[in-house]
Amino acid sequence: MITETAPFAQIDSGILRAHPALHLDLSALANDPGFTSSVSKMKWDVVGKHFTDLTQHLTRYNNYNRRETRLWALKMGTGSIPPDLENKFKATVPEAIDSFQSAFKSLDNCLSSFEQAGMHEVLERHSDSFTSRYALDETNVFGHMTMNYFRHVGFSTPMIDDFTHKFQPTHFEFIKNVSGGKWSNLHTITNQSVEARIEVLKYTQQHGFDYIRGGSPPDWAIKAVGILGTVIGAVIGGITGAWIAVGIVVASQIAVALICADGGLSATICDKIGHLKTPIFNF
Repeated sequence: MITETAPFAQIDSGILRAHPALHLDLSALANDPGFTSSVSKMKWDVVGKHFTDLTQHLTRYNNYNRRETRLWALKMGTGSIPPDLENKFKATVPEAIDSFQSAFKSLDNCLSSFEQAGMHEVLERHSDSFTSRYALDETNVFGHMTMNYFRHVGFSTPMIDDFTHKFQPTHFEFIKNVSGGKWSNLHTITNQSVEARIEVLKYTQQHGFDYIRGGSPPDWAIKAVGILGTVIGAVIGGITGAWIAVGIVVASQIAVALICADGGLSATICDKIGHLKTPIFNF
């Protein structure tokens, strides 16, 4: 049992032990031969800065994304969008592009920080256990903290449901089944997804929503328009492969926080993870 003055004292270790499978997987991670050394090498102040920037930029981008989704629904349902409303929306696209690019630049820096400390090799062995078994299940503390974060940055329930549906075939074993077992592939997956999304944003800035056929079921709503024909379907609803890397980074840091809560790391190390001691991750 952790003390009231210990880092992450708001999470009673008894809560973790009440979920034996989660506690076992956290113990396996904590006892991995490379875990303690890589956590010690991690520049947590740098990671914290990148992660805070990621959170802020994602929040701004998702404000745009929710408005975009509402306009998609309007066009699909009625066949048209009032010109003044569409033009006002088009004027916000440059800011959305900046927020989106900045978010994933920060994410890429997070991925690199894990690599520089050697933590990526540990997470290649353990990350899928947490994303597949706990991250999307709010009945356990891990899933509760994960969903708190995603809701904080503006992911709506339909967006989360879309993500869940899209990646169900992977069993949410993202490292194994999406990244080919290699952490380094996350950079490529993310960059390709970001580039595809930017293409759609730039097209929207110039042409609005003319790629949507109004009055048709959503599965029939996308019209191929040049290069967009290969990418629009992948980004409808804002769900792309880039979100996989976000999920892995969030899950990895929550796992470290919970190991701290369970007394599996020294207070000195846990004190450095200040960016995780916020209401965003409250249990």
